[in-house]
Amino acid sequence: SWAIAGSPRSEPLAMCACAAAAAPELRQKLEDTQVLSPEEIALWDELPSASLASPELLVSTVNGLCAGANLALSEAGADNLEGTELVQVCRCLDALEAVLAHGDAQTLALHTTQVLTQLELVTDELTAKATLKLLQPSSVFDTEHGIKSEVLRLPTLILLRFVGAEAFTAWDLLNLGRGDLATAVSIAVTVMELPGSQPIQLLQLRMWQLLQHFSTPQFSAEMLQQQDADFGVRNDTPIRLLLEKHIEQAHRLARCLVQSQALAAACVCAENPQQRAGVLASCLQMIHNLTASAHLSYPAQVIARQVAVLWPRFGLRLLAPYLRRLLADAEAKDAAAHEFRRNLRTMAWLLHHSPELRAKTVSLCVRSEEHTSELQSPS
Repeated sequence: SWAIAGSPRSEPLAMCACAAAAAPELRQKLEDTQVLSPEEIALWDELPSASLASPELLVSTVNGLCAGANLALSEAGADNLEGTELVQVCRCLDALEAVLAHGDAQTLALHTTQVLTQLELVTDELTAKATLKLLQPSSVFDTEHGIKSEVLRLPTLILLRFVGAEAFTAWDLLNLGRGDLATAVSIAVTVMELPGSQPIQLLQLRMWQLLQHFSTPQFSAEMLQQQDADFGVRNDTPIRLLLEKHIEQAHRLARCLVQSQALAAACVCAENPQQRAGVLASCLQMIHNLTASAHLSYPAQVIARQVAVLWPRFGLRLLAPYLRRLLADAEAKDAAAHEFRRNLRTMAWLLHHSPELRAKTVSLCVRSEEHTSELQSPS
């Protein structure tokens, strides 16, 4: 089911730089659904690619696409959404997401509940499909139809069109995955890799912030609170139990990140200069949360192997310049010095748990060591 946190976005979403080429793509998506009349599609042809649609046109098209998705689901039958019906549902949702990118904030806010209610059965079925089948490497749906990514990302992008990236929380992401951490992580990574024809501003950064929150002890405690209704009333839970839950969460999350190739997605996201620093900061903080303890040897080793595989891209092209920039700012800015030291501690924990990584990081470590002594804090 849908989970909406915060209030609807108050400003129109930013159009991408390639918006001028969006009109033919949108027309093709609308035609592929075969649920709209030629006259209605023609109205979208008259709309400039970077313009907002009229409320009447937007609502009419959205209702038609929702009806088309529900019709395909009803034809497939409960728990049997496969083959051509699954493809048709994805086509309708893909067109719907593209149409919503042309909606104004007020119209979207007025129709949020109505549209999400119409799509509730469809999105639940797609999430079930993703959780049970599409995450399997040998899934027939991925190999025959190539729609694994669509099933994972479209419900999330549609929700984000209504509420905006800032209001989207870690619990929203987990609920979209029906409480399954692997599905939630796969959704976040897929959204980062395929953010839509007109991407939501800073969407990739927000996804990394949510993955980073998944790695925190706070989220582990929140998960425990969800499992134990009495936990929120009594506040005498032993620290040992909280530590055990965090270690379990770290083990699960590390495996999920590797399965979804999240660090490779970080390399793609960091290519955008606007969000490079934020993505790397969230990514490194997440790695720190999963490695910076003697109790976290297993997740640290899992993450370190992935870092080693991606070292030319992640380490040399992204991490090294990022650390040099922090080092240059460290003398004048306390926040930069603090972050620089924390990132060095993160690398130290990775090397502690995975000595095989040392050969790749030796040049980075030598250069950093030359400049850290004066930045050491008394603590």
